[in-house]
Amino acid sequence: MNQITTHQDESLDALTILKNIKLLRNFEGEEEKFITSFLHYLALLCSSPIAIYMEQESKDKWILNGQYGFGHLDEEALQSCINLALPLSNRILKNGFSYEKISVEWLNMNNSMGLAVKLDREDDTQNDSFLYIIIDQKSRQHLSDTMIRMMMIGDIPHSYKSSKNGILTSTPTPPLPELSSDILEILSLLLHQDKFLLASILLVNEIATRFECSQVSMGWANHEYIEPIAISHIEKFDKHTDHIHNLESVYEESGDQNEEIVCPEEIPSDTITFAHENYLKQTGIKQLCSIPLRVDDRVIGVIVCEKQTNTFEDEEIASLILITNHTVSILNQLNQKDRWWGGRVLLKFKNYLAKFLTPEQTLLKFSAIIFSLLFLYSLIGTLEYKIEATGNLETDNIAFLSAPFNSFVYEVKVNEGDKVSKNDTLLILDQEELYLKESETLADIHKYKSESQKARAEGKLANMRIALAKKEQSEASLQRVRYHIQKSILKAPIDGIIVQGDKEDLLGSPVNKGDILFNIANPVELYLKLKISESDIDEIKVGQGGLFTLLSSPDVFYKFTIEKIIPMAEIDKVEGNVFVVKALISTDAIEWWRPGMSSVAKVEVGERNILWILTHDLIDFLRIYFWI
Repeated sequence: MNQITTHQDESLDALTILKNIKLLRNFEGEEEKFITSFLHYLALLCSSPIAIYMEQESKDKWILNGQYGFGHLDEEALQSCINLALPLSNRILKNGFSYEKISVEWLNMNNSMGLAVKLDREDDTQNDSFLYIIIDQKSRQHLSDTMIRMMMIGDIPHSYKSSKNGILTSTPTPPLPELSSDILEILSLLLHQDKFLLASILLVNEIATRFECSQVSMGWANHEYIEPIAISHIEKFDKHTDHIHNLESVYEESGDQNEEIVCPEEIPSDTITFAHENYLKQTGIKQLCSIPLRVDDRVIGVIVCEKQTNTFEDEEIASLILITNHTVSILNQLNQKDRWWGGRVLLKFKNYLAKFLTPEQTLLKFSAIIFSLLFLYSLIGTLEYKIEATGNLETDNIAFLSAPFNSFVYEVKVNEGDKVSKNDTLLILDQEELYLKESETLADIHKYKSESQKARAEGKLANMRIALAKKEQSEASLQRVRYHIQKSILKAPIDGIIVQGDKEDLLGSPVNKGDILFNIANPVELYLKLKISESDIDEIKVGQGGLFTLLSSPDVFYKFTIEKIIPMAEIDKVEGNVFVVKALISTDAIEWWRPGMSSVAKVEVGERNILWILTHDLIDFLRIYFWI
């Protein structure tokens, strides 16, 4: 026979309790001793001073099959405990478990709660039975944890009886109940998530699938206001719709009362359900269940489950409460982790200060202290004053290619963004007409040459000179035609990148002489062209430095030095009067830099008083406005 530690020391460590509970599955002793040991370790596992084992003898009659913890109490206390347990029997048989808040004078508890769990049985021929304990509930998380512990060992009496009767021949440890299995699976899925929003979407989708809900949504507290963050099977939703506003009212109603609300309810209660009833009317669903998410008994969110065609069973509602109570801590941790670093620091600092300051108005008091210290420091402290400016990358290595004559584009060899080398062919204009004109001109030259020779032979000197003049004129035309043929092939004058001139726009299009066809830029020797506001130009001097960042890579900063200030203001549509400043970049140009890229720069102009930095713009405005 397996030996079990049976001493009545209430301070047994958890490993000993779990070891003895495991041994009870194969216990070979008498049933009375088994029940006593089982109830003993059940009480220790659940931190309960008492435990009873009730068995159904007939339809309306239950008998006491075992008890623990009443050795130092009178018979009246045991009967009182039985009287508290029996009213739960119907709910236990229907749902598998039940609990209710009770009041017992013979136990020194602040918040006593009675818990009962139905025991497993082999078939319908065996009598139903259940376990009943009383705990001092510290929180709803504590309640759900205790309930799961009872459910996870609720099969042990069945294992003992089956083993004793020679029925059990295989695995001594049956699978966990379906309820605890759902909780463990959902917890396992959530533990693999590292983003709060993804975990929230996963949770509502899992609940909707497992409980056959038409829709499950979750709201989360944001500055004391609960707003929706996840709706099952919907990635994005408009928060300004009437449906979402009605859903927010449901969140607030459940959160403000800190109560689980099922609407409509079978048994009327004093709970306010106006928003729930309005939501049912607006959506046409059959039943609605809202469950607050609590951390330290403080509501931080609400989960709302909806059923379109059927209603929630009591077991489903209890399961939902247990699941949400176990997952809220994970969601709360992910929510805090997803905050920006300043928010996380502020939250931790607030919690730290709450230990030393009074719990009321903690953040307000601390803010007043910090504000006073900052104001004092602003009066005497200094900081590096930086002037912000916008600008662009510029280069002087730019070439423009224009059409040499009126023509049509026959072929385009490059696209915008292509890298080209000097003398690479970029575009070919239509040459057919030029070649025809060349042939025509050659024929004219041959004709006039023949006429001049004929006139010479006939001694007609005047006609000969006229023919020679026409020949020279045709030869000049031939040179012009051949020049155009040569210029009809546009080649790159420099190495660079095509920044203007798209193949699709140019191909086949007519062009006029002087039209810009290509713009080639060589992204070397880049410099920064800044626009300084007129109100700050008096602070800018040649030789000052600073940092700039490009909009395409705002996380990287580069140094620059002001080289030249253009002394004439320009008008900017956005910033008004500005002065253009040329600044040299301290680092070599990076491969992906391109002329025209936008940047934001800050010019370091020296140390200034903090209060002056914060207020000088306002003071300048007031001086001009009031002329003082």
